[in-house]
Amino acid sequence: DMQGCALLFAELLQRFPAEQMIVPVPWQQERLLELLMSAGADITDGRNSGTVWLAGAGSLLSQCAPLLPPILDSFLKLQGDGSYLITDGKREETIDDDGLLSLLFDPESPHLALAPKAFRTIALPYLSGLHFV
Repeated sequence: DMQGCALLFAELLQRFPAEQMIVPVPWQQERLLELLMSAGADITDGRNSGTVWLAGAGSLLSQCAPLLPPILDSFLKLQGDGSYLITDGKREETIDDDGLLSLLFDPESPHLALAPKAFRTIALPYLSGLHFV
């Protein structure tokens, strides 16, 4: 409940006054971000602070398939050299593992320009620290 979260933050500041409160709020929590902004909070964009290590692109794409559009195969292809070719039918771009992770998980990825309209960035939990998926 996003409104409940915003009320908890307000209550926290009332009970324990502080100059500032830093709370990581994921980009996909749009409603909570709207509530915080309407309450006068300063919102600062930042990258997810964790580390994602890509152990196997094929496995990752297979496991993410339910979250991705069925036309993924027509827009993203794994190349023999380990790179990935993304195309919108008119333009194409070759990306590496970092580019693939950006495309899949970064809502501000420059590679999204070639993605089909049905494509949506996959939301990750807050990754402070090191996680193996």
